[in-house]
Amino acid sequence: MDEREREMAPGDGEAVGREEGHVQADAHRVRDEVASLLGQAALGNPATTGRQSHVPMAEPGSPDEAAALLRRAAEAGWRVLPMGAGLAPMDKGPADLLVSPRRMADVVQYEPADLTVEVGAGMLLEALDGELARHRQWLPILPPGGGAVTLGGLVAVGLPGALAMAYGGPRDQLLGLTMADARGRVLTLGGRVVKNVAGFDLVRLACGSRGTLGLICRVSFRLHPRPAVDRTLIWTGSTGPELVRLGRRLAELPFPFATLEIHGRRFGALPELDGGDWAITLRAVGSDAAVQGMVDAAVEVAGIPERSLDGPASERFGLAAARDEGAARPQHRRRVRPTELESVLHGVAMAAGPGDPEGASGSVVADLRSGMFRRLRARDQGLPPLSSMPGGVRKVHGGLRRVFDPRGILPGSWRDGWP
Repeated sequence: MDEREREMAPGDGEAVGREEGHVQADAHRVRDEVASLLGQAALGNPATTGRQSHVPMAEPGSPDEAAALLRRAAEAGWRVLPMGAGLAPMDKGPADLLVSPRRMADVVQYEPADLTVEVGAGMLLEALDGELARHRQWLPILPPGGGAVTLGGLVAVGLPGALAMAYGGPRDQLLGLTMADARGRVLTLGGRVVKNVAGFDLVRLACGSRGTLGLICRVSFRLHPRPAVDRTLIWTGSTGPELVRLGRRLAELPFPFATLEIHGRRFGALPELDGGDWAITLRAVGSDAAVQGMVDAAVEVAGIPERSLDGPASERFGLAAARDEGAARPQHRRRVRPTELESVLHGVAMAAGPGDPEGASGSVVADLRSGMFRRLRARDQGLPPLSSMPGGVRKVHGGLRRVFDPRGILPGSWRDGWP
């Protein structure tokens, strides 16, 4: 390792000197070098990223171009921020260059009979869903932001969405990926088939790494048959704890509901939930007989729902709820024991004051079976503290970053799918 690598290499999971001592590179020079290396077509529009427009943006058109770009960035010492559609919270450190895979948005290989697909990381989830719908298949992931997220961003952020309890998160659907790292290498991890992995499973490592290991260029997923019936039931009420008790009774039913959640105090973007301060949503998918059995059991426990959404209406509501979740700022993601949901929601209700715009401080979405708050906006009174990253994990992260990013040009650390 030379003197520059010693200076730039991260220690214990943190990039040394990412903020202090960094001299911002000249934006015009960076832009000119990107155009010289990759062509004018690779210069993107940073206005869509949430960053100031003076930070150049590059959109390589292939994994080889991405690797060449990151190699040049490492040589020049540019701070690089990989990103997707710009919907997720941005790294707060200084950046000389934004890099996005949005020009890599094609279907590389699709095998409907094998229920597998490989696509460019810049493809939007909604675009992939349109391709899969022709074969009555789907990728059952509803991340924050809904269909407007890129598939590379979905994997890089790794956030579990509304369907996680039934189908798992991005890591559970991911088969393989192609990534360009800060050494200028194109790494092919995993594959296109469902099989057991021998040795280190680097695919799962990259999922949730938030751009700290490189730019994800292609991703392969396993798919599922599209359900014949899709139905969402909605119950509303005025008190969170009362609906939690009702929801817990629904959670005890022996059925694989696609979603079973409680929503509170932010219904402006979701008119289907209007009718009370709180609402329970239950989504059932599968064959007609299976869905009818789940609906009958739920109605027996909770009574007739205020609303029932079927087919496309159920799908649209799920996507709208995911978009609403992605638009929430600021937000926390926490997990508590399901038996603690009632007390936590009581604290959220007490924290929400009449002066809060749109009830912003008391907005909540929580899974009634797992106790996972996918969105929780409230003052911190009585809420469980966020756990800190153990020192041993930080050391492992630091060692991994030295392998993939020895000069420390990429973001400094990650929390594996959690802010």
